[in-house]
Amino acid sequence: INAEYGEASVAAMQHSPPTSSPLQDSRSELVAVITSLEAHYTVLLQELEEISLDMQHCEQCIRKYGPAFEGPLDFLKNLRGDKTQMMEEILKSMKSFEGNLKGGRMLVETLEHDSRLALTRSASPATRDSDSYAPAANRSLRSPYG
Repeated sequence: INAEYGEASVAAMQHSPPTSSPLQDSRSELVAVITSLEAHYTVLLQELEEISLDMQHCEQCIRKYGPAFEGPLDFLKNLRGDKTQMMEEILKSMKSFEGNLKGGRMLVETLEHDSRLALTRSASPATRDSDSYAPAANRSLRSPYG
């Protein structure tokens, strides 16, 4: 019975429509990544503020008690550098997303423009028979229907 049930469920899964498309999955993942990067940036910013306060305290301790606090101050300086570098990486990544978004917008505008052109041409009786089925970007290609 288990073998039959397993085969039946695999067959059903092969014929059932997917619950989400790759585009929906990508969109969800993109939103999750951007949200996570923003959250990490905020946390890093708060950590930098705390590190700055700790560095000020170490500098006061160096003035009061001498070089014994130079090691912790150096540690905090290195930590600040690491956190700053991570923040810069986040900003680079966000700028990359922004660049891809602009490219996507330009592509959408081109596609919408081409769609409007195709609709306009198909509505005109003079062009309906000539080349309304050819792609807007390359009119030399012909459809087998045209």
